[in-house]
Amino acid sequence: MLDLRALFVGVGYSGDDTEDYVHFTDTTPGTQVWFDADAGGAGLAKLITTLDNSHLALRVQTDWFYQ
Repeated sequence: MLDLRALFVGVGYSGDDTEDYVHFTDTTPGTQVWFDADAGGAGLAKLITTLDNSHLALRVQTDWFYQ
């Protein structure tokens, strides 16, 4: 489980659409988790973590949480 609630609280997020905030990239070592605090998509996303040996589609509110 990946709990991202503190990140969303920190940017004042309230809503249901997380698409512009969280991005997952499948890489050789695992899945990279990126967070874009302003959801602007201007290349300002920060790498939060890499989930080693994880190459699966993560499900919102099941594998990772924002509320």
